[in-house]
Amino acid sequence: MNLSAKTLLQLLVATLVAATSLVGCKTVHSVNSRYDTTYGDKHEVSNIQAVQGFPAHLRRVALLPLYKGRYDHIELESLEENLAQELGKQNLFELVVVE
Repeated sequence: MNLSAKTLLQLLVATLVAATSLVGCKTVHSVNSRYDTTYGDKHEVSNIQAVQGFPAHLRRVALLPLYKGRYDHIELESLEENLAQELGKQNLFELVVVE
């Protein structure tokens, strides 16, 4: 069986394309996984108290600035603005933005 260089190259490219398409990256995607992402364990939140509905006695809520911590190089103003707008759309309370 005498194959030309062009045919061999085409066969090699087709084999590489087929092999590449059959290979995928495995990420953690199951619902009950131990991991939130591909790195590290899940963080279990413990300082919360769930309520059935929004308390009727709350009439005014203060929205504090987001804490940047060590990420002070990231601008959070647009995120804070969007958060205030979305909370305001709910019309559940008077929103006071603290700057």
